[in-house]
Amino acid sequence: QLSSIERPLRTDSSVYGYQDKYLTGGVGMDAAPRELPAVIPEAVADAIHAHTRSLVALFGLTGAPRIDYLWDGADQVVLCEINSIPGAWGNHLWQATGVARESLYADLEHRARSPRSFPRRRDGHRHLALPHA
Repeated sequence: QLSSIERPLRTDSSVYGYQDKYLTGGVGMDAAPRELPAVIPEAVADAIHAHTRSLVALFGLTGAPRIDYLWDGADQVVLCEINSIPGAWGNHLWQATGVARESLYADLEHRARSPRSFPRRRDGHRHLALPHA
């Protein structure tokens, strides 16, 4: 399942920075100024969803990663970053999709406690990040 697409809004700065993101009042990212869902052309939203599904499959992403894109305002969308363990869970993104915070956390806990199936590399070994950490 994919969350809603958001468009962060700037306040009085030309750069969307720490002040806009975390210090605008309320509880961190939940209070940051945003357009949610983002008012973007359907083709752009479709491209973001298609890219996201491809990245999830390619990297074997699970849980609630946040994948950030940059949009040129016309028709070009490019990957900015993948936050596999985001510092801000993006609760607001899931709530806008109809998933309550409690349900999101319960699902994440269930997945964390379940046996994992890691994708295999071409040489037959499993992909394990920091297996001995």
